[in-house]
Amino acid sequence: MTAKEIIQQSEAAAEKISEAIDKATAQTERDVLAMQKALFDLIRDEILPRLATQDGQIQPSRANLVAVSFLDAIFETWKRNEAARATGEFVRRLLSTAQLVAGYYTTEENAEQLATDTTFLQSALGVDSSGNVQAGSIIGGILAAGQVLENIKRSIVSAITGGQPIRQFLSDMRAYITGTDQADGVVFRHWKGNALDLFNTATEIQNDQVRQGLGLGWFLYAGDVIKDSREFCIKKAGKVFAVVEADKEWPKDPDLIGKTSGIPYTPRIDRGRWNCRHRIRYISEELAVQIDPKKVNFVKKKYGI
Repeated sequence: MTAKEIIQQSEAAAEKISEAIDKATAQTERDVLAMQKALFDLIRDEILPRLATQDGQIQPSRANLVAVSFLDAIFETWKRNEAARATGEFVRRLLSTAQLVAGYYTTEENAEQLATDTTFLQSALGVDSSGNVQAGSIIGGILAAGQVLENIKRSIVSAITGGQPIRQFLSDMRAYITGTDQADGVVFRHWKGNALDLFNTATEIQNDQVRQGLGLGWFLYAGDVIKDSREFCIKKAGKVFAVVEADKEWPKDPDLIGKTSGIPYTPRIDRGRWNCRHRIRYISEELAVQIDPKKVNFVKKKYGI
């Protein structure tokens, strides 16, 4: 393939992956909205009848505070049923979209086999071939949702100790768990912060596995520049980079966002960081030379490769 054809193919494959991720994200969001409503329904049906009231207000009593302890069992029931089902579908979508990196390498021998082997990705995420989730793993943390439980407990305790009117309690709890027009529900916030961007991360983890299998040390930074593109990505889009170059230089890029967040940055996995839609298409040195011979010569001299 010529350099122009490689660039066109890369852009087309990157767009296909982005479209698949958008679709998978939307499906997952619908699942999360459904399961957070199911959580509210459980809490309403199991906790509300246990709360003693007087004149329409929750009594600030020890007996009512004890009722909060039942929330643990309710939450476990919800996790085993609603959350586990949604998480299983989420993992299936993660693996499926990650395998689409095969579209970058249609002319490379063994590329499809490398792209469809998700063994390493599953280990990174914390799931096995049967869909079992490892405690303490990335997916395990999403499913556990420990902070969600603690936040709901605090909210209920506050309502009890404040002697909140029972109708107000129910209205506030519904808004807190399932969300409003102005704010996401507590479960959706948990998934939005910890899960949804994993589609992009998983795709690049799988992509790097293909790179290693094919022995490629260069790449194109693929993807369109739009009005919301970050400066970090604008100046890299459509250009050639060496793996060693990106790994050493991108963390120091003055336009990289999130440097003070304390969250580790892995250049070719995280790229422009959160929700970055630009993608990496690994190529051979021969193709890199076709696209930008001056850049390749400069980087080889700089890094001795």
